[in-house]
Amino acid sequence: MSRDLQRPKRRSKPLRVLIIDDCAAVRRRLALLLATIPRLKVIGESEDGRLGLESIRRLKPEVVTLDLTMPVMGGLDVLDKLKQEGRRCRVIILAALINEDTREQCLKSGASAVFDKMHELDQFLQVMKSL
Repeated sequence: MSRDLQRPKRRSKPLRVLIIDDCAAVRRRLALLLATIPRLKVIGESEDGRLGLESIRRLKPEVVTLDLTMPVMGGLDVLDKLKQEGRRCRVIILAALINEDTREQCLKSGASAVFDKMHELDQFLQVMKSL
């Protein structure tokens, strides 16, 4: 489910989080949920992978929540671009209908964790609280 998410040294500033998902309702819900975690600060939202990459380059978040199936550019393409560019942010996949092959592919592509947004939201929130 996840890898290498150990809590870094104590920070005085909250971790900056970017939400990338094509569904506005999901982005709103995630922003509200993440706002309840004091160590995190949502700094932006993007509705597709291309805009998400632009936001990552501009805002330099420490954590990105990323959907896989989006218009223009999907999540796996975003992961590949981040790897090519050497970007060092934690990417946590939160997508619908994750199977084990997709989960493994995401982890191999550089995701820190992978969750099914329909069935593993509690686990996702636990990981976000542990960052």
